Amino acid sequence: MEPRKQPDRRNWERGWFALIELLVVVVIIGVAAALYFRGGGQNRQVEEQLQQLEGGQTNSSRAHSMPGRAIQAAESVACRSDLDNIRKGIQTLTLSGEPPPASLNALGYPQKSLQCPVSGLAYMYDPQTGEVKCPTHPRY
Repeated sequence: MEPRKQPDRRNWERGWFALIELLVVVVIIGVAAALYFRGGGQNRQVEEQLQQLEGGQTNSSRAHSMPGRAIQAAESVACRSDLDNIRKGIQTLTLSGEPPPASLNALGYPQKSLQCPVSGLAYMYDPQTGEVKCPTHPRY
């Protein structure tokens, strides 16, 4: 019968060191995730820029977390982009000698792009002037 080998002390210490490293990494990731989702570390200037992009409007259900704020800002940018595309379409028609369309549906754009992505309200359109405005973001 062979005598039992004693575990190598260096291997045992290396195992504990790896476990402690792993725990430290998990704690750091947890703290970073908590700060991210809570919106911690958000400075005043970035908050003001987001509010400007949103046109001063805030949606209380999402405005408290950083991902919610990012979604709101993205929707506001999408609204501005849709309005710019609609205005360019109207301008293209009028530059080719045609009168402004009677309604936005006459442009042939998808119905989803003819309404604000934030509120879902249809864009306001004046066929006499060719102006298009968003009821949710009047500054756009």
